[in-house]
Amino acid sequence: MSPRPLWYIVTPVYKPAPGGGAIYTDILARALAEEGCEVVVATEAFTGEPARQRIAVGGGSVTLDRLFPMRAGRAERDWRSYAAYAVQNLRLLRLPRRAARAAHDAGATSVTVLIHSSLFYNRSLMPWVLARLRRVLPRARLVVDVRDPLFGERLLPVLSRADAAIGCSRAVADRLRAMLPTHVDVAHVPIPFEPPQVPSASDIEAVLRENRLEGIPYVFNPNGVNEHKRYPEMLKLVRALRRHSGYEQAVLVTIGRARDWSSRDDAATAEGVLRYLGVVPNPTALALSSGALATVILSRIEGMPRSGLETLSLGKPLLAPDIAEFREFIPSSIVRSAEPEHMARQVVDLAASPPDERYPLERHRMSELVGSYRVLEGGAEPRQEIAE
Repeated sequence: MSPRPLWYIVTPVYKPAPGGGAIYTDILARALAEEGCEVVVATEAFTGEPARQRIAVGGGSVTLDRLFPMRAGRAERDWRSYAAYAVQNLRLLRLPRRAARAAHDAGATSVTVLIHSSLFYNRSLMPWVLARLRRVLPRARLVVDVRDPLFGERLLPVLSRADAAIGCSRAVADRLRAMLPTHVDVAHVPIPFEPPQVPSASDIEAVLRENRLEGIPYVFNPNGVNEHKRYPEMLKLVRALRRHSGYEQAVLVTIGRARDWSSRDDAATAEGVLRYLGVVPNPTALALSSGALATVILSRIEGMPRSGLETLSLGKPLLAPDIAEFREFIPSSIVRSAEPEHMARQVVDLAASPPDERYPLERHRMSELVGSYRVLEGGAEPRQEIAE
């Protein structure tokens, strides 16, 4: 194998796991490999997928190292998730040695370790891992990928150990610059986005028929049953929407994980307000978004929601959080009030007459962004045997 740059990416999810983070990492890893980099992705296990897999892409390759338990500490709030989270932390201890081995095997001309910031949110061994990476790979660049505009101040001591931080939106990058010491380089790199295939009318009809949604007006929630993403306010929105003429039978169609399911949701289902469909393939999600009155994203923790970009690429109505980029280009789609009645009125207006506004999706093209990542690469790494 000829010497080439190594990107070692540590992330909680990767395709075929659902969610924007999994799609984003796949796009990034393949683009870096197309550039001739060696890319190793340390991530979670996934049912039916091999623990280790190498994919040749362009001049480089992507190696998936499914090191962590599936959905460790994320799927359920019970003893099983805590046990999985403990196992994940023990396996985090292996990362410095595995990264060093990957650098040695590739004869890496540079090493960049990119870590998804969500791995720092809960108490973990990540601070020790960063310190160990510094010792094992002293010339590597440590980069943190921050996707949450409300990251807590308690993370600053850890984030300050990085060489660089990526903000996925202007607001995230601006907050990082304001809070991190000057030795940490901060870059605003929009999330890479590849417009999906637009579902056909027959595809949409089939999905609606399969889920008994034919002829039923519905609001689409792609973010699961999640308190942090303001899911309860969506239920209130739909109840307010039902008070509008013609929308008396409106429902909230929710996909994704039911992390915060409670008796409230049993009651909403029995009442007919909620249709929870669970985790679905992305083509199904696109069809549901296409058939909805509007896709609604109320979360304040979204730096830049991929599901929102998907809705915009389909040309369908979107009720979106107040993100600077959305405010600039699609102001009519931003939630104007947290009051359920006001949000319901906005959904009615968007469904009746979608605004003549266009968000520039081309700014998210990976071909335009890969250079912004490459700028963050580390310096040359001396080739030596790795002792642990």
